[in-house]
Amino acid sequence: MTALRDLLLAPRGIDVEVDYYEQREADCFRSRYRNAAAIERLAGKTVTIPVAEFLTYCLFVNKRAELPRLASYPAIKATLEDRLADFDDGLEITTRSLRTRLTGNDQVSDLSHKIGTGIALSVTNRLTRLNEADWNRMSVTSTKAEDFWFASQRTGHVQVEAKGSSVVDHSQAKPETVRNHAASIRGKFEESEKRDGNFPVTRYGVIGSVDQRPDSVMQSWLVDPPEGALNRAPGDQQILNRLSFVAEVLTSMRGVDAITLEIYRRIAELAQTDDISAYQGNALPGSGSSWIESLLHILPHDRDRTFFGTILRLKDGMQLFYGIKTEWIKAVHAQNFEALLALDYRPTSEELRIEVPADFQIPPREEKRGNGTKVDSNQKSLSHGLFHTASSGRVFGAVGV
Repeated sequence: MTALRDLLLAPRGIDVEVDYYEQREADCFRSRYRNAAAIERLAGKTVTIPVAEFLTYCLFVNKRAELPRLASYPAIKATLEDRLADFDDGLEITTRSLRTRLTGNDQVSDLSHKIGTGIALSVTNRLTRLNEADWNRMSVTSTKAEDFWFASQRTGHVQVEAKGSSVVDHSQAKPETVRNHAASIRGKFEESEKRDGNFPVTRYGVIGSVDQRPDSVMQSWLVDPPEGALNRAPGDQQILNRLSFVAEVLTSMRGVDAITLEIYRRIAELAQTDDISAYQGNALPGSGSSWIESLLHILPHDRDRTFFGTILRLKDGMQLFYGIKTEWIKAVHAQNFEALLALDYRPTSEELRIEVPADFQIPPREEKRGNGTKVDSNQKSLSHGLFHTASSGRVFGAVGV
């Protein structure tokens, strides 16, 4: 998987050019948005998205909708492998960014949307100073245009609709598919049901585009939709989103087990209460240290035990590590909402060694030796790799490459 391997081994991130879709957007954002200065600083500029952040949104973008029916580890692994194969079939790495091999209807199914979502959520992160742990996926119906929902006490509610296009060249005039996406975002938000609530909602439409130029840099256009309102306090929604983030990361590593069930049960309780603060410090069953020990006993982790995760051996033999920072488990178990909301990481890329527990089973890839017998090539004990950490604390790495 050349494109993915090249990306994971790249110490720098992926460049995306950001701008207003039209002058109309520039005028609206400047006059209506309380973070207008932050938007203005980004418009007309190139931003560099860390590798781990971009891969998170491309590979796990549909996590909310899919995880309930992907409760088994083999099912999750198969789905992730398909996404990785799509990534490699449709994209190539350029010196600064990504380019597409295919365009329009010839593009790999749904890959344009995945790329558009990766761009949209990464750009929105920079406008709001939030991260993956703060968003949730919203169902899309004939009266609901939003795809994703951020929330925090500082920013309030933030809703995003993401669109993606794979085109021949987006460096000059906007391609027809991009123009259609802008009209769709404006139209669907205008038709969406009017919400009456106590807490205002800031909405963004973001179109992401990747083209075929050899030196391509991906493009993001900001589209301005109408405002809305919701009833749940944004700080409460941020707590729910962050608990869901941890539960879903753990599920993607191990399937549904005793730990994830306890987290999902608490999420269900909190979603029904009008006073989430009453649960502050109401720890989940067991102890935080026992949760961490049980996870590190069976899952690969760095030698300082600051993160842990799983390793997938992909179809080309590459070993992909993905995981999460250990601090998340402490805060979730303790139901320490202040600590939970404070978790935020500086994106890094660094060479590290990890410990692979003896009980951990990497799905085997069999190899022939000189005597003609087949042996399991699972690695044990220690492995090394370049590990990328996103601001949410999610970790990716190419292990043993």
